Parts: sequence; structure tokens; C-alpha cells
Amino acid sequence: MKKILFIFLSLYFIFYQYAYSVNYNKPITIFLHGTLYPGVNFLIRTFDLPLGLVSAIEQGNRFLHGRIAYILNQADPERFPLDNFYFFGWSGGILPKSREKAAYLLYESIKHFNCPIRIIAHSHGGNVALNLAQVAKELRDYRFKVDELILLACPVIALTEDHINSNIFKKIFSFYSTGDRTQTRDPQYLYSDTRRHIEYTGKTVPFFSQRTFRPCPKLVQRRVLYDRRNLQHMHFLYKPFLSRLPSLISLVNNSVRAGFINNSSQEFMLNIPRKRYCNAELLVKRMVYF
Repeated sequence: MKKILFIFLSLYFIFYQYAYSVNYNKPITIFLHGTLYPGVNFLIRTFDLPLGLVSAIEQGNRFLHGRIAYILNQADPERFPLDNFYFFGWSGGILPKSREKAAYLLYESIKHFNCPIRIIAHSHGGNVALNLAQVAKELRDYRFKVDELILLACPVIALTEDHINSNIFKKIFSFYSTGDRTQTRDPQYLYSDTRRHIEYTGKTVPFFSQRTFRPCPKLVQRRVLYDRRNLQHMHFLYKPFLSRLPSLISLVNNSVRAGFINNSSQEFMLNIPRKRYCNAELLVKRMVYF
């Protein structure tokens, strides 16, 4: 009996080590989902994305969120290896306190990683990631860094907007669409946390969330179109966009080096061609700046 138990524990340890192995020579990527509505929340937790940090290999590719890692890996296996890809499930609550709590849990889950950290965050998942700045500040963890933060359709709210200036973030990309109504429909002014923020800072805060951040040296913002049409909020999670995301990041990095940097009077747009199979070189050639 003891021998059987020993074999079972050994096999479990090997599987656990494989599922959670990290190649420390490459960055890890962590995907954060956005707000989850009641009812949908339960279904996603049951079938798609459990709470906490889960490896992409363990998660599999059966449902919407699980497929994200595999789409990115197929598009760029060097940048997004599956063994270094994770998902972080949080409550998905609409209130700011939910996102603050999620940021603490995220920090505790990733602070031990001794390799570069890349976070891809959709919708209010972006504000969970931005709250990491406040967490690190409160805990006086000056060594904690996020090397690359990629925001997809993130609602810009007063409580976290200034966090983009935090030293924990080395580089931030923000991709958005002017056809995305959900991004600008969070009634931030109604939250007690926002009103306390107004009293403390004396700043004027819009009633609803905004689409873009104020210019910042480490931040690059790009409006995205697909076949010259605006994307909707959920389109940022689907294959036509995600399969082009690695090429978009490379192109944006090149454009910044060429001097295409957002300021208060300029907006740069990227058009994703409709062609289903489009390599990075062709994608760059067909990109359009306005």
C-alpha cells in the first residue's frame, strides 16, 4: 500500500512540475479577463477559467479564454510559449474594491517569478493590472516590475489612470477602438471610491470611463481597425485580432523608434487587413497610419 501511494505521489509531483514549469530565460505572460456579469460569472468559473493563477497547459483550449494562449502561441511561439503562459482568474466584480482585491491576489501569485513579466489584460482586467502599482507601493516592494503591460479595450478611470506613471511598469501598450461603447460606459462617478478620490485630489472626473490615457513617455496608445472598421469590445478576445497582436506589438515598437508617438494633439490608427492568413511582413506592409 505504501509503495502504491509513493508511486502515485511521485507521478503527481512530476505532472505538477510539468504543468507549472517556467522557463526563466523567457518572459512569462499572464492574461487577465475583464468584468464578468452575474450568471455568466458562474459559468465561466465552472467551465472556462477558475479563480487564481492557472497555467495555459493545465487550462487547455476548450473555451474562449483558454484558446487565447493557443492563438497567441500559434501566431508567435517564440514570444508566447505555452509553458510560460498563465491565466489569472479574479471575481470580475464591477466595483473598484473588487479590482483592488484582485490586484493583491495577483501580486501574491506572481511576485516570486524571477523572470520578466508580461501582462495582457482585457477591459477592467487592465485596471486590476494597474492597481499593482498601488499594491507594490503599499508593500514597499521596489524590486517588483512588470516589463510589458498590454491593455486591450481598458476603460480609463480616475482611480487608476495615474498608475501608468508608476516605476513598476517599464512599457505599456494600450489598444482601443472608437466603436467600442462598453469601454466608455462604466459610471465611475457613482462609486464612493471615486468621490473620495475627487475630494482628496480636487480633480474633475468625467461621469463615465474614458477611452485614452493622458500622454506618458512609457505609454503607447493605438486605435485599431479591422478591415477599416471599428472593433467591438469582445472582438479583442477573438482570433482575427489576437492572431495579429504579436505583429501589432512589433509594428508599434518600430513606429515608436521612427517617432510616431502619441501626444495630446495626435492619434495614430492601425488597420488590420481582413486576409485570414497574413504573415507579419505582409501585415506591416498593409498597416495604415492616419
